Formats: sequence, structure tokens, C-alpha cells
Amino acid sequence: MYFAIAVLPDEYTGVWVGRQRKGIACNFPVHITIKGRFRIPDEISVDCIVKAVEEVFNLKSFQATLSGPHYIDSKIRWIECKNKLDGFASLNRLHQNCINKLDESLEIESFVPSTFELDGFRPHMTLDWEENGIFVPDKSKITEHIVVRVIIEKWAVLQYTDDARRRGVTTVFEKNLL
Repeated sequence: MYFAIAVLPDEYTGVWVGRQRKGIACNFPVHITIKGRFRIPDEISVDCIVKAVEEVFNLKSFQATLSGPHYIDSKIRWIECKNKLDGFASLNRLHQNCINKLDESLEIESFVPSTFELDGFRPHMTLDWEENGIFVPDKSKITEHIVVRVIIEKWAVLQYTDDARRRGVTTVFEKNLL
């Protein structure tokens, strides 16, 4: 089975971001990925994942600023919490600690190349995702500028369906931060 670990925004931000999304992005809950897609053996339960990382999320809710849009490979449009923005250090610390705890506790097989993990970690919320490509404006002509201040209130374990791009991801565990 394939899973990911994420943090979830306050309800107001979640609804707003949800209304902005298009394409495959609509098949996923509004979230910021902390640990990208990974595989664990079928005999390991979701409870084992939760127990492995729950102490990492023993913290108070916090605020983060995401801005953009940024375009990835002409297929994805997202807003991102960049280094030095409010909340980046907290999100990065969660990311590093979560990976360390999973590595200590479970044998996981990473599904996605580590492009956006460890030193390449880019906390973001996806707004648009199309396999066949999306319209990417010339950088000199981009007039859209989005800044979202989000309160991170919960953490979650997400489970991918067999065909995540078509059927998406479900939240199989979620818990409020302190």
C-alpha cells in the first residue's frame, strides 16, 4: 500500500484552496505533504505509521505563508512556502523529523524520487495538475500573485488508491495538533 504524511490547513483556507483547484489536484485532499508517497508492506497497518511518527506532531498549531503560483514541468501549478517565509522552518523540521522516525521504525520503500524531499523539500499546495500540460504564462506576463496565510491545525496519513491520478487519495487518519 502507498501512503503519505501531510499537514492540513484550517477549514477556511482549505475551502478557499479547494475552490481554486483544477484537474487531478481535485482528487486529493487540500494538504501540505510532509513525507511524500511511500510504500509499506501490506502486513503493516496504518496504526504502525501513526505510532512511528506521532511524537513528531506533538506541537501546537502554527501559521505558514504560501505564495505563487509556481509551475512545475508545465503540468503543475502550486503555491509554496519558500525558505524564510513564515512557517517554512516548522514545516521543514516536521519533514526532517518525520523521515527520520519512519526510517527508524519501518522499512519503507520510497515511491517518488526524493526530488522534493530532504534538501529539496518544497512545502506546497497544488492548485492545478494536468498530465497533458497546463497553460504556463510567459514569466514577464504573469499577473496572478497569490499569498495565502494558513493555520496548520492537523496532521494526517493519506492513502493512495490503485490509480491515484484518477481516483485520488483518501485520508485514513487525522489528528489535531495541540
